[in-house]
Amino acid sequence: MNTFEKLPNLLSLGYLYLVIMGIVKEGIFYYQLGINILKHSTIMDVLLSPIADIVSEPLFLVLIIPIYLYAHFMRKTFLDENSKKWKKNMFGFKKDRKELTEEESIKYINNFTIQALAAFVFSIFLGFGLAGGYDTSNKIANNNLKYDYKINLASGTTEEIYLIEANNLNYIYVTKGNKNIKISSLGMVNSLEKINDRTGKKSKQK
Repeated sequence: MNTFEKLPNLLSLGYLYLVIMGIVKEGIFYYQLGINILKHSTIMDVLLSPIADIVSEPLFLVLIIPIYLYAHFMRKTFLDENSKKWKKNMFGFKKDRKELTEEESIKYINNFTIQALAAFVFSIFLGFGLAGGYDTSNKIANNNLKYDYKINLASGTTEEIYLIEANNLNYIYVTKGNKNIKISSLGMVNSLEKINDRTGKKSKQK
């Protein structure tokens, strides 16, 4: 089976890995806030969490470039028999291209690339989970939040909030003047109003 034939399986495994990393990132993030996020999410939220992270965080997209360059230069360094030893040591290769057949070389570098990229992605998601959870919990403790939403509840109450997350089940937020995290189901909320967006205009979500 050639690489093209393996592509669907590789993509499926790659997406499954991203989902697992998304769960790890969300779990670490919300653990620091004292919340078990899996109890307040649907399976669809879990499956879409890595895509949502990549789309909502521009830094994720920016990091794709160094990941691609790293993989490109790593493969080029190994497959080039004239590459200097220090370059190969820099990437941590344990085998030499000259010791392997062409088929063995391709298999080795493919496996090595997948492992390296998996480690790279793991460190990114872990870093976002740790840093994001710490930053949010610290802002809540120090009352240093930007309350840029208004939530209109079914009870008739309207509050200014800092929105942590909105998923298919709940809104998770902190109200102005209160350090406690609140979780309101979608049925309890009439609308969500953005009061300080980039255009300076108000927008409303239902």
